[in-house]
Amino acid sequence: MTCDEAEVLLNALIDGELDAGHAREVEQHIAGCARCSAAMAAYRKMSEAVAAAIPGSRLTIMKRMGHFPMIENYPGFRPYLLDALRHVAG
Repeated sequence: MTCDEAEVLLNALIDGELDAGHAREVEQHIAGCARCSAAMAAYRKMSEAVAAAIPGSRLTIMKRMGHFPMIENYPGFRPYLLDALRHVAG
């Protein structure tokens, strides 16, 4: 697996959306690749920050519903997201 292939699948791995075979492939690649391991850590941190910033929500639930909350649908989403991204950026 290449870094480009792994990077496309990192969020799906974090969200538990990969089948066992693909998850294993990505995990094996991450174990041997410093770049993808760092990207995985950053994605995981961002995912956790966003989930914590939006009480009661999970990005996987929103994705399964087929949409992400937009400003019109959830007026507080943009400020929560920006705060979460600032937190992750340090």
